[in-house]
Amino acid sequence: MHQNHRALAEALALFDREGASPVLQVGDLADGVGDLNECCALLRARGAYGVAGNHDRWLLRGVGREAMDASALGELSGESRSFLEALPATRSFESDLGPVLLCHGLGAEDMFGVSLHLDERELRAHPQGARIVEAYALVLCGHTHEHGVVHTRGACFVNAGSLHPRSTPVACVVDIAAREARFWSLAAAGDPRDQPTLSLPPPPVEPSHERPTPPRGLR
Repeated sequence: MHQNHRALAEALALFDREGASPVLQVGDLADGVGDLNECCALLRARGAYGVAGNHDRWLLRGVGREAMDASALGELSGESRSFLEALPATRSFESDLGPVLLCHGLGAEDMFGVSLHLDERELRAHPQGARIVEAYALVLCGHTHEHGVVHTRGACFVNAGSLHPRSTPVACVVDIAAREARFWSLAAAGDPRDQPTLSLPPPPVEPSHERPTPPRGLR
């Protein structure tokens, strides 16, 4: 979300109107235009489930702080720093669609972006790619700032987009029951505009053999 606290507040209000729960975030809270402390406070108050992105990792390590719009570690409150430090690289949980992975890039690799035009062969060639594709039904990710859905012969990838203030902030609701991902552009005037709704795959038919075990570190 790149510390865009205003767009985050608007997204949370939209989720309330849509009855969407729980709130998930896919990393990169840091580095942008806005108030990072307020972003952390909003997410903490909502009990949001989230992961860290590469910009959060860089902030906590003091890397790249000379870049434009870089967050300053010294401006973080103690609560915000603790919040960021506690964010894992990945989270996973079960759903009616099957196992779900929440990450920033691809699993614990926060610099690999799942582009909407990514060839599945390239995805499977990544050291974690083939295992993730086979172990999960749904992968919720970010990093590329492109919102949309990527279907593979295994997992379905939903890129939530970004709240970056220098792009068009987008909010996403993944409706497991309806098997769809809905996107909204968050207008500055507080009037979200509907984007195309994209379909998720139907629940898998369980084969006779056991589903592959998620790779170590992605549980």
